[in-house]
Amino acid sequence: MNEPLLDIHVQGKRYGNRPILADIHLQVAQGETLALVGASGCGKSSLLRIVSGLDRDYRGQVLLSGQPVHGPTPEIRFVFQEPRLFPWLTVAQNVAFDAGGPVARHRARVDALLDEVGLHGWAGSANRAP
Repeated sequence: MNEPLLDIHVQGKRYGNRPILADIHLQVAQGETLALVGASGCGKSSLLRIVSGLDRDYRGQVLLSGQPVHGPTPEIRFVFQEPRLFPWLTVAQNVAFDAGGPVARHRARVDALLDEVGLHGWAGSANRAP
């Protein structure tokens, strides 16, 4: 069997004295899709924050291609449930933010992404829904 792309071992995660996650072991193969489904407050977002490297206060280990994840990495993306835009940036600047540098350097990719989600023409707009 091939090494999993993502290998998640969480022995424990607590908020204060309250246990949130315990004895979680998940493996995700290259090209595989995984859905986390559960009631509000069951630990889905906590697990995603651990996997993405945003939360390092847990017992366990997350491996990406066999290498430990010690913090945020460009290889793992996290999509928040609520809008998380920078209100002082334009739409294009928000889209290009993760790429670093000015929008002009990434113009073709930014335009393609905006086209893909039906926001062609909104690149220079203030950060408000059309």
